[in-house]
Amino acid sequence: MTKRSKLLFSGALLLPLAASMMLPYPRWCLTGWWRGEAFAGGRPVSWWRNAIQSTHVSVVMVERPGKGSRPELIFYLEGPPSSPQRAADSVRVMRALLYESDAKVRYYAAQQLGQLYGAAWPALHELRTATADGSVVMDGVTVGDAAADAILRIEADFGGW
Repeated sequence: MTKRSKLLFSGALLLPLAASMMLPYPRWCLTGWWRGEAFAGGRPVSWWRNAIQSTHVSVVMVERPGKGSRPELIFYLEGPPSSPQRAADSVRVMRALLYESDAKVRYYAAQQLGQLYGAAWPALHELRTATADGSVVMDGVTVGDAAADAILRIEADFGGW
C-alpha cells in the first residue's frame, strides 16, 4: 500500500467520526462515554447539566397538606426516565448532579430524585447533606428545600422508614 492510499484510507475512516461529532446527540454520547459519565435516557451527565442550565424555570405556589403553601420551581425540561427498568440510571445521574457548582442544577437533581420516590433510596445520604444547602435558586427557593421535600417523598414510599 502506498503512502497516498494509506492517507486516503485513514481519511475515509475518520470522516464519519468527524461528521458525527458535528451532530449534538452523538457528540454528547461520545463525550460522556469518553469521560466515563453515567447515562440516563441515553444522555450523559454533561448533557443533563447543560440542558438544566439553559432551560426556563418558573416559580409556582404549591399547597402542602397541613403545611400551607410554599414556592416550588417548575423546569420546562423533560425529566429523566422513571420507569422501574431505568430508574437506577436516573438516580446515578441525579446523584452526580447534586455535586455540581450551579444551584439550579442541584435543585433540579434533588427535585427529580424526589419524583423517583423509592427508587432514589440510595441517594438519601446525599439528599440529607443537601438539606443544609442554603443556595437560593430563585425567589427565595433553596436547594435545601428541594432536598427536604425529596427526602419526605422517598421515606413516605417506604412507610416512613
